[in-house]
Amino acid sequence: MRSLHFLLSWTLGSIGLGGAAGCHLLAGSGDFVDQDGDGEGAGGRGGGAGAGGGDQCAESCDDSNPCTADSCASGTCVQTNVDGTCPGGVCDGGQCTTLAENCTNGVDDNGDGKVDCSDPICTGVGFSCVESAPTGWQGPVATIGGGVGCLGSYTTSVASAHAGLMWQPAQCGSCSAETSGTCAATVRVFRGANACDPGDCSELKPVPPLACGSIVPTACGSGANYSVGLTTAAFQGSCTLSCAGEMPPPAYTWSDDVQVCSAGELGICDTGGGVCAPPPNAELRGFCIWTQADAPCPQGSSYSSRQILYGDATDSRTCTSGTSAPPSCVGAMTFYDGSSSPCGSSLGNKGIPSTSCASLGAADGTLTADWAMTDPGAPCTVYQPAPSGDVVGTDPVTVCCTP
Repeated sequence: MRSLHFLLSWTLGSIGLGGAAGCHLLAGSGDFVDQDGDGEGAGGRGGGAGAGGGDQCAESCDDSNPCTADSCASGTCVQTNVDGTCPGGVCDGGQCTTLAENCTNGVDDNGDGKVDCSDPICTGVGFSCVESAPTGWQGPVATIGGGVGCLGSYTTSVASAHAGLMWQPAQCGSCSAETSGTCAATVRVFRGANACDPGDCSELKPVPPLACGSIVPTACGSGANYSVGLTTAAFQGSCTLSCAGEMPPPAYTWSDDVQVCSAGELGICDTGGGVCAPPPNAELRGFCIWTQADAPCPQGSSYSSRQILYGDATDSRTCTSGTSAPPSCVGAMTFYDGSSSPCGSSLGNKGIPSTSCASLGAADGTLTADWAMTDPGAPCTVYQPAPSGDVVGTDPVTVCCTP
């Protein structure tokens, strides 16, 4: 029997019906291949063709595992672990271990032929392609207010600033003035043929209040043709000012403290351009770009919602000084011919102040006048202190976000 078996085996093999001598199973396919290149020995998938071969397996040895090499030995399927990559990962101990895709490094980490935002692993967890920051701007970033620190994927604070500057004017006191003195009036008196002729002799004469006094221009010779021109009145005395109640201005405040948060390195987008950025947490506002300046949002950019922030502020609030002014000496002046004591007959009157000319006539050497204030006893005018200055944000940071 052994001789017969040997002869039968040799004979079958020699005529191409044996499977063992010329075939082996393709790893991962379950197919036999022709080892000796004679075109023979091709067996069917999963079994081996030769009647006398010992590597025949009743079923296909392909286990559909990319991390094993499949073969048939002595009628038994054998799976041998292999190294290398597999779809979405690497082979480890005969198993395909899926690699986590780094969505921001521009590398196909898991071997699926897709990089960053082109990989469904990335888009499946919220990564998306967003517009790159234009020249002069940084980002994309996210912002968070309420004095809260950066969080989520956006953990690095690249700018810390304030929003909503609020301030009140300085609180100024009040002033009063003590009036001490009186108003004194004068009139320019002409003596000559023509009324108020600049070529005629004239004198500036004081006029007593409420009591007639001579206003004859004694330096101008004789003659009775008098005329009067400019009338004035000026306060002679003082205004003593006192002020109290000024307080330091209340501190200015901000409505919000804002952090500008970066996610660090950003990935690439194979189509449409832009960068692959992680999704901002619900507490964050994004996507945004920022610049260390007070600037409008870039024209034509998707980052069109503008917020201006400030790193600090300058405070110039103060109060102007209170001041005072002497009383306004306003009144009327009356002129007399001096024909009787104390004044004589009235020759007319003029307001104070006045620049008009009035011809009086009157007897030689007898011209008199007096005057009265419209508001006798008027006090000094007080100008109260007033708020001045303001609070202005400095170190501006402009943030522009997608609506």
